[in-house]
Amino acid sequence: MSDADPSSSAPTSRSRLGWAGVALGIAYGLFARWAFGTHQFEDLFAVMSLAFICGVPFALGFLTVALGDREGTWTWGRRLAQP
Repeated sequence: MSDADPSSSAPTSRSRLGWAGVALGIAYGLFARWAFGTHQFEDLFAVMSLAFICGVPFALGFLTVALGDREGTWTWGRRLAQP
């Protein structure tokens, strides 16, 4: 058995996830710039970006309401503050 405290690795894991998110964001931005600059994937990439911009907020809102209603009625402030 290991004597290491499992809670001590949590900040390291979050830090790694944060940096991974930053790296993926940069990679996505560079790819987007390349895709629009070369016009090779412009149509496909435009459709995917439009779906992300319009579809993701709708899906998050739906999930927030659907999962939130399980806890009972929410106040208006909580409804507006949730993602």
